[in-house]
Amino acid sequence: MTTTSPSGEDKGQIVLTATDVSKGFVGGGTRVRGISRAGVVEVDLRVGSELSHDHAEIRLLETAGLLPDSVLHEVDILVDIAEDDTFQIAVAGGPDILTGTALRPPPLAAFIRTVAADLAGLQPHTSDELVMPDVGGITESQLGRLHQLAQIYAGQALQMTWDSLVFTVNDPSGLHEVPLDGTGALVVTEQPVFVVGPRQFQITQRLATQYLTPTIPTGVDRTQWNPGDEVELVPGEDNRLVIAAVVDDLPPTQP
Repeated sequence: MTTTSPSGEDKGQIVLTATDVSKGFVGGGTRVRGISRAGVVEVDLRVGSELSHDHAEIRLLETAGLLPDSVLHEVDILVDIAEDDTFQIAVAGGPDILTGTALRPPPLAAFIRTVAADLAGLQPHTSDELVMPDVGGITESQLGRLHQLAQIYAGQALQMTWDSLVFTVNDPSGLHEVPLDGTGALVVTEQPVFVVGPRQFQITQRLATQYLTPTIPTGVDRTQWNPGDEVELVPGEDNRLVIAAVVDDLPPTQP
């Protein structure tokens, strides 16, 4: 199946494999069902009937467990189909079986593309193999977290403000060299974990959260901190909080 814009631009091709061919007893038409290479798209084609017009219906199959890259390639083509684009469905190396316009992508295609694009963008930053979740189980907060991480690892540092940081001291000596007088920054690194639907993944490349100009509140003596103490810091003049991926911390190349 190929789509072409009114100006003649080739907008992509989805290769289908016929899974079922049947003949109508009454109208004499032919019904062909085909599935795409990635197993994402099913096309139900009905042609040659004396009782109805030739037409095609597109459905999205279950994408859970599939690789985001392969899903993205096919849903990208579907979502980009415009009302006045022309589609052609043909047998490989043969003539067109059906040509038309106004082919409508399934309603979920745009949502699945968003999830697949974000996961595909995160794949180079983790040793985990990221796969598509059950999109029906994704919550709004999970989708927001996924998209935020995808933007950060694409190079768009997240910047906001902070007014208090409370943490538990593990080793007080590790904080001796950290300037907590309203200059510099306190940097916390992590390998973030995110959840989409029932699946949980971890990003291997570390994420750095920088609390600018951290300050010990008046009256607090840092020399008296002990392991297990709960400590609060507040910002100085610059209360920015910046979250970015740690450069040169990429995971090992997959074999």
